[in-house]
Amino acid sequence: MRLRVRFFTYIVVSALGLTVILPTAAQADTPGCVTRSEFGRATHGMKIDRVHNIFDTNGSQASSGQDPSTGTKWQERWYQACGSGLVRFAEVRYVKRSGTWQVSRKDW
Repeated sequence: MRLRVRFFTYIVVSALGLTVILPTAAQADTPGCVTRSEFGRATHGMKIDRVHNIFDTNGSQASSGQDPSTGTKWQERWYQACGSGLVRFAEVRYVKRSGTWQVSRKDW
């Protein structure tokens, strides 16, 4: 019986420890703006949902359209840059491939 109690206690403590260690979207480090480091983590081909999770913001759509020669849809989104330096917004261009928006270009 005593061994079962210790084992149960170990499982509960371990589970609680993991809850504290693992970050969640609710614990965003820079909500509403993107840092240079976060911007660097977004890579070509990355899906828009993952980018928004990294950036801690959805940004705002600046423009969108469709390439007349290929029919590929695209959109450009602006994300507010953190801090008060010269860069006010980071820009990411997405193209729609296989039904999902993916990074095609970005500019800090």
